[in-house]
Amino acid sequence: MRDTLVAASTVSALLLSLAILSAGNGLQGTMLGVRAGLEGFNNVWIGVLMSGYYMGFVVGSFVCQRLVLRVGQIRTFAVLASLASAAALLHLVSVNDVVWTVIRFTSGVCYAGLLMVAESWLNQLATPRTRAGLLSVYVMVMMGSWSIGQLFLYTADPSGFILFCVVSIFFSLALVPVGLTRTVAPPLPITSELHLWQLYRATPVGVLGCLMAGLTMGVLWGLGPSYAKGVGLDESQVVFFMFLAMLGGLVMQGPIGWLSDRFDRRRVILAVCLFGALASGGLLWKEAPPELLLLFCFLYGGLTMPVYPLAVAHIGDNTPDAEMISAASGALLFYGIGAMAGPILAGLAMGYLGPTGPFMITTGALLTFYVYARYRISHFATVVPEAQGDYVPLQGQATVVALQLDPRTDTDPEALSTAEMETAPAGTAV
Repeated sequence: MRDTLVAASTVSALLLSLAILSAGNGLQGTMLGVRAGLEGFNNVWIGVLMSGYYMGFVVGSFVCQRLVLRVGQIRTFAVLASLASAAALLHLVSVNDVVWTVIRFTSGVCYAGLLMVAESWLNQLATPRTRAGLLSVYVMVMMGSWSIGQLFLYTADPSGFILFCVVSIFFSLALVPVGLTRTVAPPLPITSELHLWQLYRATPVGVLGCLMAGLTMGVLWGLGPSYAKGVGLDESQVVFFMFLAMLGGLVMQGPIGWLSDRFDRRRVILAVCLFGALASGGLLWKEAPPELLLLFCFLYGGLTMPVYPLAVAHIGDNTPDAEMISAASGALLFYGIGAMAGPILAGLAMGYLGPTGPFMITTGALLTFYVYARYRISHFATVVPEAQGDYVPLQGQATVVALQLDPRTDTDPEALSTAEMETAPAGTAV
């Protein structure tokens, strides 16, 4: 614990920069969901608009590596922060669903690149003794500041221009800590080739768990504000609705992770998905008192956000150490695919089924995954709890660079560059 605190203090400037970025991004996502509804955007287009961010994030995770190699870390961070700041203000220039989707895609690309640069500094300053602790601090800072960012919606009318300016200010201020750091810019870590089909064949429950985690989070962040408005919550309750979802993830990730290290991890995933489906089902009761809907949202966030780190931990239990970076990179990509699909499906469901449509999607998806995972448990052996690796807190909105902090990926970089995902022996896929 002491080593972690000392390490965190040495990277406090970088953590501050990440916190500012996350707060601004969290505010922007929820604000756009609310504002799009006020502007009368079609529910399907709201879904496409929100999906554009996740598409940009996935694209940015690959494209920005080339930008860093061309102009360096500091210049990349400065350029992307400036673009993200400008993109926030561009929403005011043309209030149009197509234009906003393009802007949202651009924001996703910029945010992925910004995280990639900041995370690479954390990796350089981490030591074998502090990597796991720094990763936990990183996740807590990102999730906590994302939650706090929601509360800035209380400071101004979402139908005005002030909140767009606040988001722009956040992205501009994020430049300051990184710009003043005296740490030499590190090279980006080596990443291994992805073999997605072999990854799925080796651990289908883990891969589909990542996909499910992305879908459930994409629905929440993409259409959560529209849902809350549609079931009668006022603007202050909409903000609190989104805040409680993230708070639930912060509070419940620790206990769920503790359980997953001591019992069959697949059964913990089963339980989390089943109870998550019940919480999602509770949100279908649109006549429920606001307090009860807020409770269901807290439980929904608390039970679905840990699905991604649980799935990655399960993948790690069935992956050779030398291939963990490749496997975790694939898991992140599957999460991104789910996060892209979620808002679009939710928008379509809301258009045809009303405000509760998005959570009909998540309830059905979680129950379907529960049935599939239960079938896998009954037909295939798994890793015994004593042989499982440790649960490590993770968030889907991170880049492959952050995976270097995961102690499960502490392997020889040269081995990583040539690692290949091997197919699990017949009859042992989990």
